[in-house]
Amino acid sequence: MIIDKLENAARFLVSEHKNNQSYKNLPQHLKPSNLDEAYQTQFIFHRLIGRGPIGGRKIALVSKVQQEFLGFNQPTGGCLFKNEILYGPSFINKSSYNGLGVEFEIAIILKKDVTKQSKPYNKINVKPYIHSVHSSLELIIDRNANYENIDALCGIADNSWSGGVVVGDEIINWNNLDFNNITSKLIINGNVLEEGSLKEFDVFDSLSWIFNTYTKFNKTIKKKEVVITGSIFKTRFPKKGDEIIYDVGGLSKAKVTIK
Repeated sequence: MIIDKLENAARFLVSEHKNNQSYKNLPQHLKPSNLDEAYQTQFIFHRLIGRGPIGGRKIALVSKVQQEFLGFNQPTGGCLFKNEILYGPSFINKSSYNGLGVEFEIAIILKKDVTKQSKPYNKINVKPYIHSVHSSLELIIDRNANYENIDALCGIADNSWSGGVVVGDEIINWNNLDFNNITSKLIINGNVLEEGSLKEFDVFDSLSWIFNTYTKFNKTIKKKEVVITGSIFKTRFPKKGDEIIYDVGGLSKAKVTIK
């Protein structure tokens, strides 16, 4: 039965995580056959993994380059566990993660619950749901994956590798800003390593995609949840001692130090 397949797939993933195994795609007989199976497996994984209640959502594979690399034609979603959401400058232990990556994103904290509605969410009608907008650093757990051999549906089942987030300062007066004209910087150990424009993808399009993806399964995205909207720069794999800052146009900074 299909429900047994999904349950067994989720239990396989939980076992791999708890035994600190390197990432591998699900065995053939447990692989999701489609997007619905991938997300249903993810929801079972949330229940079984023992990392606490859900506190947010994430989008991955936003850029066409990332999608083409994995042979997938759309983004993927995952959930953030509440106790893995950190606020303000933070210290984290690299040894607590089985393959730690850092990504560079805009985070949105929600003003009210998001539920399924008759019309799709879009980049305009999501704005009344926004309480505040922030810089953020996503923490991913890639479990030392071989990036040349990843099945995107298996990645969705594995919660799109969500490992938490560091939420930075609030971006004041966000609703009057043109995000297409904002340039952000990646700074590691005091050195600017990369600069890029937020116009590479639309933050509010990403938010609507997340709303539509999870409400399709009758999931309520709750007030005060944190939603992160996709990385502008490629994933970085930090070393112990690194100080990483994501500066969004001088308006907001998120900072993490790796111990």
